[in-house]
Amino acid sequence: MTERLTLSEAAVVTAIPPVTLTPGDHGYSEVIGGRTRTWTLMVPAQISSGPLPLVVVVVGLLFRESPVGLRLRAARDDEDAAASIGIHIAWVRWVSWVASIFIAGAAGALWAHFITTFSPTAFYISETFVIVAMLIIGGSGSVSGAVIGAVLVTLSSEWLRRLEGWLNQHRSDGTLLGQLIPLELRGFAEIVIAIAMIIVLIKRPAGLTGGREIGLGGLWGRAKKGREPTRG
Repeated sequence: MTERLTLSEAAVVTAIPPVTLTPGDHGYSEVIGGRTRTWTLMVPAQISSGPLPLVVVVVGLLFRESPVGLRLRAARDDEDAAASIGIHIAWVRWVSWVASIFIAGAAGALWAHFITTFSPTAFYISETFVIVAMLIIGGSGSVSGAVIGAVLVTLSSEWLRRLEGWLNQHRSDGTLLGQLIPLELRGFAEIVIAIAMIIVLIKRPAGLTGGREIGLGGLWGRAKKGREPTRG
């Protein structure tokens, strides 16, 4: 298996020289208006920022409740028990791995379309930290947790960065509030998010959603249960 993967990687690298497609470690700076020097992005910005993420969420929910998704969760919870009932653990993990790579690659392409300029340094520890924070805070055991974590961390990061700039401006102007800040604030958003991650890990290790899906089905079920007459 390892030899076949190595040969496949060598074939891809030989067939598509990375410097021809992108300038390698020099970065890429020609993603403008949905077009690049080498290819044309087929997804407009209006779709990539709206309906397309919703489609990905729906696909994730459907995959989670699909036969492959159920087998995958069974293998995650108890590998020996899953194997004893005939689940091919390696195969279901391979399917989920390939699907995850496809979605991550599509997300990276849309993100490149959004920032228009990128280099290998753009995919470093800062982006990894943000993604991990989204999963820990929202909860990695459900699609709803990933979505809620992404929304909360994204909005909080933007607000905290603006707060950091506002406080640094007061410090530079020498105002009464600025005199209380001895040093220039740097990485304020990352520090606050890290503290939030620690609190969530202590109080709710499974994330804010607790590994449960939040959707119309769950809301409808709770509403129906609330309308049922009490007996006794």
